Amino acid sequence: MSTARDDQSRPAYQIIEQRGIFNFGQAQLFASEHFAQYRGTTEAARLVEFTRDIVYLSAAEYALLTTVVTGGDAHLLPMQGPVTVGRDAFAAAIIKADCGGLDYHTPKNHEDAVRLWDIALFGGDMSKIELIHGDRLGLDQVESVIVDLEDRYTRSKTTIGRAIGTSGMLRIQGVLWKAKLALNVAPSDVESHIDDYLDRIPLLSGRG
Repeated sequence: MSTARDDQSRPAYQIIEQRGIFNFGQAQLFASEHFAQYRGTTEAARLVEFTRDIVYLSAAEYALLTTVVTGGDAHLLPMQGPVTVGRDAFAAAIIKADCGGLDYHTPKNHEDAVRLWDIALFGGDMSKIELIHGDRLGLDQVESVIVDLEDRYTRSKTTIGRAIGTSGMLRIQGVLWKAKLALNVAPSDVESHIDDYLDRIPLLSGRG
């Protein structure tokens, strides 16, 4: 089995933070305290780094949802500032993300081994992806799935559904799914996959 992060120079969450999409500053102290409890071999250390990345990205997904629901400080598309990821979002990810709080999160070897719960935090998103696309998602398919989901929400019979479709939330969520998938199957190319997503689905003011 391939080891986590063998060729990856920077964590995915730091790349996304540098691009101005999320700010993880409020979660970092809590994260440091949590991951300091992991001890083990060099191999275990690699898995800890992979697990940390997955949890950070899941925390961002939770924070994005709560920002939209509560009308928080994030500016949706085009984004004018990052979504804040706080302690509560990180704690929620520790408790509810795939493998969160149980043990190390182990990367998959290839796309066929990746399940939807390796990519999306919420069960409702997993079911919608499966409905429109199937139970696997490849690196070159994330953008088309996001566009399809957004279109379906936009044509919803409900006000909140249409609001989700036009809010930009799904597009921001998509960069997290792309990053998680790349972490699993293409750890040496995570940054290029993130930037490819941002080039194809611009989120930031002045990009694309």
